[in-house]
Amino acid sequence: MFIRSLTLTTLLAIAGPLFAADNDSPLAADVGRARPVIVIASSTVDPVWVSLKKSLDDPANKKGVADRNIKVYSILNMAGQLDGKDLGQQDTMALLRSLKLGAGAYPKVFLVGKDGETKLSASGDEAKSVDLKKIFDTIDAMPMAEKEAAAAAAAPAAAEPAAEKPAKGAKASKPSKPAKPPEMPDD
Repeated sequence: MFIRSLTLTTLLAIAGPLFAADNDSPLAADVGRARPVIVIASSTVDPVWVSLKKSLDDPANKKGVADRNIKVYSILNMAGQLDGKDLGQQDTMALLRSLKLGAGAYPKVFLVGKDGETKLSASGDEAKSVDLKKIFDTIDAMPMAEKEAAAAAAAPAAAEPAAEKPAKGAKASKPSKPAKPPEMPDD
């Protein structure tokens, strides 16, 4: 009985992390909806965070942030926030895991597109040159396909009511038969 318990415990200890959800990150909820900007710094007085926070609070930039669907995640001294509201410790750690960060210099700045891919990444001295203008320029330079994908997700709901009734004097047509699926070749 002891060996069974020991085997089961060992199996669960090894397999447990493998079964952990990959999409437990707060970024998973933003895919297709928003463009997260993640700032990781060792303290709240880090120059990169202070300058970015100052430009985000500027009323002239707030419209640009809203138009581009930007959400700001900050991890300062291992405490996470989303647009100024505290994230739990589990969400903060899940966010760090989803970025797959290695050891490196602080601060770090990331821009993630609506498709979930990292579009801008800077760390250490490179991060000091990242400002809100550079983030806006990166978003504006993104391919139209990403912008159209966001618009296309909202368009089908508006197009359905127009397709319900045929035009006056037009003959109603039967729905076509579905195409025959391709047959598998015999080997």
